[in-house]
Amino acid sequence: LARDRLHDREDLVRVDRALSLVHRRASVHSETMPAGDTPRPFLERLDDAARNILLQVARPVSFRRGACLVRAGEASRGAYVLREGEAEASVLLPGGERLSVAKLGPGSLFGEMALFERGTCTATVTAAANVDGWFVERDDFRALVAQRDPAALALQHALTLILSAKLRALNAKVLEVPSPED
Repeated sequence: LARDRLHDREDLVRVDRALSLVHRRASVHSETMPAGDTPRPFLERLDDAARNILLQVARPVSFRRGACLVRAGEASRGAYVLREGEAEASVLLPGGERLSVAKLGPGSLFGEMALFERGTCTATVTAAANVDGWFVERDDFRALVAQRDPAALALQHALTLILSAKLRALNAKVLEVPSPED
Protein backbone atom coordinates (compact mmCIF):
# COMPACT_ATOMS: atom_id res chain seq x y z
CA LEU A 1 0.00 0.00 0.00
CA ALA A 2 2.60 2.60 0.99
CA ARG A 3 6.32 2.93 0.83
CA ASP A 4 6.87 4.55 4.22
CA ARG A 5 5.49 2.84 7.32
CA LEU A 6 5.75 3.49 11.03
CA HIS A 7 7.68 0.38 12.01
CA ASP A 8 9.15 1.07 15.38
CA ARG A 9 8.86 3.06 18.54
CA GLU A 10 11.35 5.65 17.24
CA ASP A 11 8.97 6.53 14.37
CA LEU A 12 6.08 6.93 16.80
CA VAL A 13 8.17 9.19 19.04
CA ARG A 14 8.98 11.40 16.00
CA VAL A 15 5.27 11.62 15.16
CA ASP A 16 4.44 12.56 18.78
CA ARG A 17 7.11 15.28 18.72
CA ALA A 18 5.78 16.58 15.41
CA LEU A 19 2.25 16.73 16.81
CA SER A 20 3.50 18.59 19.86
CA LEU A 21 5.29 21.11 17.61
CA VAL A 22 2.19 21.53 15.43
CA HIS A 23 0.05 22.13 18.51
CA ARG A 24 2.41 24.82 19.85
CA ARG A 25 2.75 26.63 16.51
CA ALA A 26 -0.76 26.32 15.14
CA SER A 27 -1.68 29.97 14.91
CA VAL A 28 -2.36 30.16 11.16
CA HIS A 29 -4.82 27.82 9.47
CA SER A 30 -6.11 27.30 5.97
CA GLU A 31 -9.72 26.89 6.92
CA THR A 32 -12.26 29.47 7.94
CA MET A 33 -14.03 28.73 11.20
CA PRO A 34 -17.30 30.14 12.50
CA ALA A 35 -16.91 33.20 14.73
CA GLY A 36 -15.79 32.28 18.22
CA ASP A 37 -14.41 28.85 17.27
CA THR A 38 -10.69 28.23 17.46
CA PRO A 39 -9.42 26.12 14.58
CA ARG A 40 -7.55 22.95 15.51
CA PRO A 41 -4.65 21.63 13.46
CA PHE A 42 -5.75 18.86 11.12
CA LEU A 43 -3.73 16.09 12.79
CA GLU A 44 -5.20 16.99 16.19
CA ARG A 45 -8.70 16.38 14.84
CA LEU A 46 -7.85 12.73 14.28
CA ASP A 47 -7.79 10.03 16.90
CA ASP A 48 -4.53 8.09 17.31
CA ALA A 49 -5.59 5.27 14.98
CA ALA A 50 -6.66 7.61 12.15
CA ARG A 51 -3.55 9.77 12.55
CA ASN A 52 -1.26 6.71 12.47
CA ILE A 53 -2.95 5.23 9.42
CA LEU A 54 -2.63 8.57 7.59
CA LEU A 55 1.06 8.88 8.44
CA GLN A 56 1.62 5.30 7.25
CA VAL A 57 0.77 6.34 3.70
CA ALA A 58 2.18 9.87 3.91
CA ARG A 59 5.65 10.67 2.70
CA PRO A 60 7.78 13.37 4.33
CA VAL A 61 8.40 16.47 2.20
CA SER A 62 10.51 19.59 2.60
CA PHE A 63 10.54 22.83 0.62
CA ARG A 64 12.83 25.83 0.85
CA ARG A 65 11.45 29.34 1.13
CA GLY A 66 10.18 30.52 -2.26
CA ALA A 67 9.61 27.00 -3.63
CA CYS A 68 6.35 26.24 -5.40
CA LEU A 69 4.54 23.32 -3.74
CA VAL A 70 1.68 23.22 -6.27
CA ARG A 71 0.85 25.39 -9.27
CA ALA A 72 -2.65 26.46 -10.37
CA GLY A 73 -3.74 24.61 -13.49
CA GLU A 74 -1.50 21.58 -12.96
CA ALA A 75 -2.96 18.14 -12.30
CA SER A 76 -3.61 17.58 -8.62
CA ARG A 77 -1.94 14.49 -7.16
CA GLY A 78 -2.74 14.53 -3.46
CA ALA A 79 -2.84 16.53 -0.24
CA TYR A 80 -0.25 18.19 1.96
CA VAL A 81 -0.15 18.57 5.73
CA LEU A 82 2.29 21.18 7.03
CA ARG A 83 4.30 20.22 10.11
CA GLU A 84 6.55 23.30 10.18
CA GLY A 85 6.85 26.52 8.26
CA GLU A 86 4.46 28.74 6.38
CA ALA A 87 3.07 28.82 2.86
CA GLU A 88 0.72 31.05 0.92
CA ALA A 89 -2.00 30.04 -1.54
CA SER A 90 -2.73 32.53 -4.30
CA VAL A 91 -4.69 32.80 -7.53
CA LEU A 92 -4.07 34.85 -10.64
CA LEU A 93 -6.82 37.38 -11.39
CA PRO A 94 -7.82 38.57 -14.84
CA GLY A 95 -5.32 41.27 -15.71
CA GLY A 96 -2.44 39.39 -14.09
CA GLU A 97 -2.74 40.52 -10.47
CA ARG A 98 -2.05 37.82 -7.85
CA LEU A 99 -4.53 37.48 -4.97
CA SER A 100 -3.57 35.73 -1.72
CA VAL A 101 -6.42 33.41 -0.74
CA ALA A 102 -4.93 31.58 2.27
CA LYS A 103 -2.03 31.71 4.71
CA LEU A 104 -0.98 28.22 5.73
CA GLY A 105 0.96 27.35 8.86
CA PRO A 106 1.79 24.35 11.03
CA GLY A 107 -1.13 21.96 11.08
CA SER A 108 -2.65 23.29 7.85
CA LEU A 109 -4.01 20.91 5.26
CA PHE A 110 -4.40 21.77 1.59
CA GLY A 111 -5.08 19.87 -1.61
CA GLU A 112 -7.51 17.52 0.11
CA MET A 113 -9.96 17.62 -2.83
CA ALA A 114 -7.35 15.70 -4.83
CA LEU A 115 -7.79 12.75 -2.48
CA PHE A 116 -11.38 12.34 -3.67
CA GLU A 117 -11.22 13.24 -7.35
CA ARG A 118 -8.85 13.87 -10.20
CA GLY A 119 -8.69 17.51 -11.12
CA THR A 120 -6.44 20.50 -11.36
CA CYS A 121 -4.99 22.71 -8.67
CA THR A 122 -7.08 25.85 -8.24
CA ALA A 123 -4.33 27.87 -6.54
CA THR A 124 -0.57 28.15 -6.49
CA VAL A 125 0.96 27.39 -3.10
CA THR A 126 4.39 28.85 -2.39
CA ALA A 127 6.59 28.35 0.67
CA ALA A 128 6.75 31.66 2.57
CA ALA A 129 9.37 30.06 4.84
CA ASN A 130 11.11 26.69 4.86
CA VAL A 131 8.38 24.02 5.03
CA ASP A 132 8.40 20.47 6.38
CA GLY A 133 5.36 18.25 6.22
CA TRP A 134 3.79 15.24 4.63
CA PHE A 135 2.33 14.47 1.21
CA VAL A 136 -0.47 11.91 0.74
CA GLU A 137 -0.93 10.59 -2.79
CA ARG A 138 -4.48 10.11 -4.05
CA ASP A 139 -4.00 6.43 -4.94
CA ASP A 140 -2.53 5.60 -1.52
CA PHE A 141 -5.43 7.36 0.22
CA ARG A 142 -8.03 5.61 -1.94
CA ALA A 143 -6.44 2.20 -1.30
CA LEU A 144 -6.47 2.97 2.42
CA VAL A 145 -10.16 3.89 2.43
CA ALA A 146 -11.04 0.86 0.28
CA GLN A 147 -9.92 -1.39 3.13
CA ARG A 148 -12.94 -0.11 5.13
CA ASP A 149 -10.83 0.00 8.29
CA PRO A 150 -12.57 2.10 10.98
CA ALA A 151 -9.52 4.37 11.30
CA ALA A 152 -9.46 4.97 7.53
CA LEU A 153 -13.17 5.79 7.57
CA ALA A 154 -12.62 8.21 10.47
CA LEU A 155 -9.89 9.89 8.41
CA GLN A 156 -12.21 10.14 5.41
CA HIS A 157 -14.92 11.60 7.65
CA ALA A 158 -12.53 14.25 9.04
CA LEU A 159 -11.54 15.26 5.51
CA THR A 160 -15.20 15.49 4.50
CA LEU A 161 -15.91 17.80 7.45
CA ILE A 162 -13.03 20.07 6.43
CA LEU A 163 -14.26 20.22 2.83
CA SER A 164 -17.80 21.03 3.95
CA ALA A 165 -16.51 23.81 6.25
CA LYS A 166 -14.53 25.30 3.37
CA LEU A 167 -17.60 25.14 1.12
CA ARG A 168 -19.72 26.83 3.81
CA ALA A 169 -17.13 29.61 4.12
CA LEU A 170 -17.03 30.08 0.35
CA ASN A 171 -20.83 30.23 0.17
CA ALA A 172 -20.85 32.89 2.90
CA LYS A 173 -18.34 34.99 0.93
CA VAL A 174 -20.41 34.67 -2.23
CA LEU A 175 -23.51 35.82 -0.36
CA GLU A 176 -21.61 38.92 0.86
CA VAL A 177 -21.18 40.14 -2.73
CA PRO A 178 -24.00 42.52 -3.65
CA SER A 179 -26.14 41.39 -6.54
CA PRO A 180 -26.59 43.68 -9.60
CA GLU A 181 -30.20 44.31 -8.53
CA ASP A 182 -29.12 45.83 -5.18
